[in-house]
Amino acid sequence: ELLTSLFPQNSFRLCYNVSAEKLTTCAVGGNALCVLEVYSKEVATEIISVLFAHRIPVKFLGNGSNVVFPDYGISNILLFKYV
Repeated sequence: ELLTSLFPQNSFRLCYNVSAEKLTTCAVGGNALCVLEVYSKEVATEIISVLFAHRIPVKFLGNGSNVVFPDYGISNILLFKYV
């Protein structure tokens, strides 16, 4: 809700309970609690600042290669994916 109140909704997409199969090239592991896809560098920079200011933990995920999620998934962590 914090992000939707601060940024235009067409500048990012927030997805919940996303399978690692859709995020990584090796397609193994559990689910990510929350994935944030951002569509511009400018918005990405602003969103990162807001998340850090609110002490919301962020993990950065690029193309998903060389990444393996544990079978139990990633919980209580916001995964950030720049599109």
